[in-house]
Amino acid sequence: MKKILLSLTALVILGLPKVSAQVINANFATWNVDPIAGHPVYDPNSGIGTSGWWDFNFTDYILFGNSPVTVFRDSINPPAGSHYYAGIVSEPMSTTTYNDLHPYGFPYADTNGVLITAYLNVVGTSLTFKPGEPFTNRISSYSFFYRYIPNGGDGADTATCGVVMYRAHQVIGAGLWKCFNTTSAWTSATVPITYSMSGDPDTILVQYNATSNYNGKHKAHDTLDVGNTSVLGVGNIAGQHDNVNLYPNPANTEINLSVSGQYQAGMVQVYDMTGRAMGTYPIRNNFLTINTQSYTGGLYIYKLLDDSGNQLNVGKFSVVK
Repeated sequence: MKKILLSLTALVILGLPKVSAQVINANFATWNVDPIAGHPVYDPNSGIGTSGWWDFNFTDYILFGNSPVTVFRDSINPPAGSHYYAGIVSEPMSTTTYNDLHPYGFPYADTNGVLITAYLNVVGTSLTFKPGEPFTNRISSYSFFYRYIPNGGDGADTATCGVVMYRAHQVIGAGLWKCFNTTSAWTSATVPITYSMSGDPDTILVQYNATSNYNGKHKAHDTLDVGNTSVLGVGNIAGQHDNVNLYPNPANTEINLSVSGQYQAGMVQVYDMTGRAMGTYPIRNNFLTINTQSYTGGLYIYKLLDDSGNQLNVGKFSVVK
């Protein structure tokens, strides 16, 4: 037990190789039996010795106090274009689990409900856990679809998604999304990334919490469903615009979007840089005019989707007033 726990202290000092321009298992299509719990509890990753989405389901094991499973594979009414999504439920940890894990810096509270990009390997009684996964694309935002049901209704708790970009174990950029209100239908969210340093990252850490680490409430039985994640890269946005023409850009009172090539566009979703949805606009004959008179000056992100909600393209435009 002590050997397992000591290995967890190596979280941020172990390096990861450089790969990827998209998070691993972005649509939660791959799930495997948890390597420690051993019974049919599934984690959204490719198994031990891999990077992907990991959780604290391994605490549903006698040596860690048999705490409740908090991340579930679900396929009931998934977001468009997906078969599975991750259901995250906040549950109290057992006293044994909390006492074992808390001295090592995580979880942050006695109520669990966390999904995080990480590397996990188990060899005998030795466990290696490294937060984050290899990632070399300097992104401007991280997006996903979600549903959130806080126990007690609006404002009873807060769901969060934090994104941290690392290079050589140093934070170079980060962003945070919060949700306070009941959201029963699949809704798109965007986490803008703010950078404090130039250059590309080598690691991305994405962490979802069904219960808040920020308001001190840590309620049980909150439910956060997440799926269909995507990233928008600063460096490769221009290359993605081969089939999308935006004009005038910057815009003032309106912006036109024209699509060419093989895309069968159905709609456009627009978000400001805080992740707030500005509107969903149907596109017909691959052409759309968006009235931006109510927009404030600034940068906006658009998603081009087909009629089924599958993402075809992402990009950005500016509005000046």
